[in-house]
Amino acid sequence: MPFNRYYLLFILALLTIAAIAGCDTSRLVYKNSDSKKDYWTINAVTLTHCGCTELYVDHFKSGKKDFQLFYSDKLARKTLFEYDNNKTLKTTTLLATTRSDYTTPFDKIDLDIFRNIDSVIINKTGLVYSIQRTEYKGFINDTTYIRHN
Repeated sequence: MPFNRYYLLFILALLTIAAIAGCDTSRLVYKNSDSKKDYWTINAVTLTHCGCTELYVDHFKSGKKDFQLFYSDKLARKTLFEYDNNKTLKTTTLLATTRSDYTTPFDKIDLDIFRNIDSVIINKTGLVYSIQRTEYKGFINDTTYIRHN
């Protein structure tokens, strides 16, 4: 039985829809200010290959990215960006911990960000897949993630 031309077009259309629906997506779920220079955002990234969602917080100060915080089910990592006089980028990475022996306490911005992350998780704002909520207490140095610049 030969394939009908319309049948092949139908299969091609279904494959196209499946490919588009299977793509990873990013969605802005929160922005704390209307400022164009000093603000932070929370973006939810849906990863279809693992059926999970990750949150990325980008903090901007004077128009430059000051830090990024990555939040997933089992990890929260803060990467600080510093520029020297030659505009060379240096990064420092910290891990959020649930233990009380943290080395770097949360500052006011960190507390506000984690409070908003909790709200996004509880209300499932912009989330396709749920994220496990973790109550972190502070940061420790990330000795597993060393970047040489």
